[in-house]
Amino acid sequence: MNHTLFTKWDPKHFPYEKPFDRESIMAFPLPSDFTGKDFEMGQNMSLSPGDKEFIHRLYPYDEDGGGDDDNASAKPSKRKPSKRRAGSR
Repeated sequence: MNHTLFTKWDPKHFPYEKPFDRESIMAFPLPSDFTGKDFEMGQNMSLSPGDKEFIHRLYPYDEDGGGDDDNASAKPSKRKPSKRRAGSR
């Protein structure tokens, strides 16, 4: 558990720097006992504005179905996603 909660990832794993976001859906809930009673964080149930910005930077998209010119290799497919549900054939 200590490794999961307190080990920092090597910055080489991420192409963009993102400051810590207490409202991020990826933030673990932390009881005040873990922080020396300084603060606590509950379970975040939706994407924060910071999450959305980070996702947009990782997966650029424009209305024409292409990506940003700055990241040409990451252009998404123009094909529309399938409406098939998981587990269906």
